[in-house]
Amino acid sequence: MTTNYLTSKEVFEHIKPFFEEHGNKMMSIGEALKEKYTGPGCGLSTGFLQDEIYREYVKEYSNLILGCSDNSCLEADFILILPLSSKKGLFSMKKTFGGDLALAWQKNPNGDKREFWKCPIVIFNHAIPGKTKRALNFGIKKGIYVIDHIWCRSNIKLSKNNKTDNLIKRRDVIKMLKNAKTNNTFWEFDETKKVKMEINLLDAIKFLD
Repeated sequence: MTTNYLTSKEVFEHIKPFFEEHGNKMMSIGEALKEKYTGPGCGLSTGFLQDEIYREYVKEYSNLILGCSDNSCLEADFILILPLSSKKGLFSMKKTFGGDLALAWQKNPNGDKREFWKCPIVIFNHAIPGKTKRALNFGIKKGIYVIDHIWCRSNIKLSKNNKTDNLIKRRDVIKMLKNAKTNNTFWEFDETKKVKMEINLLDAIKFLD
């Protein structure tokens, strides 16, 4: 039996109410982490923290979006609860601050290639147009974008560096964000509602003894 999956536009419509309520806070958390943990060697570790906190936040505050890790989820991080639909709603979650973006931080053993572009990608875009990188002067706003994975199959080519064989170069990240904007599958971050906070990792540790 063939499984029918939600398109990127359908995924956007389902998750839009959640991000309208929580998007400003999630974007603010990402930016606070970036401001606190910066400097040489902080890129991957800060990115890991952002990814984990975004995922934990969604799991904590949404009853309609569940974490997903089994084989039926393809490369998705989340599955939507759709009681009245025969379709399956999957999406992965990434973020960018104006640089390259990795679909997976890994080198492919023996030259094997993983298959990607199986579900929509939600990208938290923190890049500041005209400030972060000159190439971002395309009317792209800070916010949350739902990327059309089917469009990516024909328009985005993966590259590689010393850390991963599954890299999306900055110019292609821009193309993906522009396409989502054209499709109207993005939610804009309201800077005037940026949430002030302090980051203390010890507060996240619960001692059991």
